[in-house]
Amino acid sequence: TLHYASPSVLSPFMVYDPLRDALVVHEFDRRLVAVASDGTSTDIIQLPEAPSGLASGHDLIYLRLSNQLHYVDGDGNLLPLLDEAGVAPYVTGGSVAPLVMRHDPGTNALLLFASNEVFGAFGAWGLTTAVKIPLTDDGTQVAGPMTGVSVDVSDSAEQVVGAGRRDADGSILFVVDTNANLSETRMRLLDPVTMTTSAFAVSGDYA
Repeated sequence: TLHYASPSVLSPFMVYDPLRDALVVHEFDRRLVAVASDGTSTDIIQLPEAPSGLASGHDLIYLRLSNQLHYVDGDGNLLPLLDEAGVAPYVTGGSVAPLVMRHDPGTNALLLFASNEVFGAFGAWGLTTAVKIPLTDDGTQVAGPMTGVSVDVSDSAEQVVGAGRRDADGSILFVVDTNANLSETRMRLLDPVTMTTSAFAVSGDYA
C-alpha cells in the first residue's frame, strides 16, 4: 500500500515510471509529481494545461495536451511527440475529454481508448474505440499511420474507465462503463497486433 498525502487534489491520471521507480501522479494544479514507494514526492514539471491522458514507455511519460501528443523526458522537459514527417506535434483528433492511454511494448505503440470520440477515420458517437499509434525505436516520433477498431458495447451510454493488464498473448484488457443494469460484455480484450477486440467477460446488474 502506498500512502501519499497530496497538498492538492489528485486527478484520475497516474502511471508507474520505471526510470524514476515511482508512481507519476497528475495533481489538479497541473503538476506532474513522482511519488516513491515510501510516500515521498518530487515535482517533475508544471504543465501548461491539464492532460487528458497519461502513459509511460521508453523511459518517457507520454501525455495528451488538448488533442496533441507530448512527452516528458528523464530531465523533466516537455517535448512534442513529432508526427511521421518529423515537423509538428502529432494530432490525435477527437475532443479534449479524458481518455485512457498506455504504451504497448509488444508493438511499440501508444494505445488510446475512448468512447464517443472520433480519431481520424476511427470512432463515432455511441461506440468505444481503440487506436494504435506506432512509434520510432526511441519513442520520440510517430512511425506510421494510426489504425483502430470500434465496438458497440451497449445501447446505453459508454465510457472507457480503464485499460489494464497485458495477457501472456499480448492482449490488453479494457473495461467500459455503460451506466446500465444489464448483462453486457463490458470487459473486453484488444489484440494490439491485429487491432481486433473480443469479449472477455459479461457482467450484469452493474452501473
